[in-house]
Amino acid sequence: RVVSESVTRYELDKPVTIPNGGSTMVVIASARVGGEQAHLYAPEPGVALSNQHPFAVARLHNDTGFVLEKGPISVLSNGSFLGQGVLDTFPRDAQAFVPFSVDKTIVVEPDAQWSEEEGSLVQVQRGILTVRRFSQRKTLYRLRNGGTSATKVYVRHARWSGADLVA
Repeated sequence: RVVSESVTRYELDKPVTIPNGGSTMVVIASARVGGEQAHLYAPEPGVALSNQHPFAVARLHNDTGFVLEKGPISVLSNGSFLGQGVLDTFPRDAQAFVPFSVDKTIVVEPDAQWSEEEGSLVQVQRGILTVRRFSQRKTLYRLRNGGTSATKVYVRHARWSGADLVA
């Protein structure tokens, strides 16, 4: 047992089991988490205007050495409150985006195009005909920044099942 002015800490050398119906208190570590303020274009059906505007996000890197548990966070910049978000369980040495608002000063205009290649015969074996056919979807994202300063915008582009991403 280690005792300081405001904290009592127990270092245990074995796992602890909490019985059903029991409860326990967990120590909360206070540590700075590295990160940056940025934007993330990731449309969400339940969030109005997110298909036209990116989220303002805190892009975090967990270099604390701890796994940070899920919970609410407040986002501050230069002493000003920017918004609130929810952090999912955050493994150590991982990166995460925590959205805290939709930024209407940036407009995103996605332009999706389709193309399909004619089929080509690959083989005929035991009465089975194999044809190779490709379809391609390209998305061009146009961004307009109506704000007064430059910003970084990340794009989360959904991958279709069975498709390969080619950059």
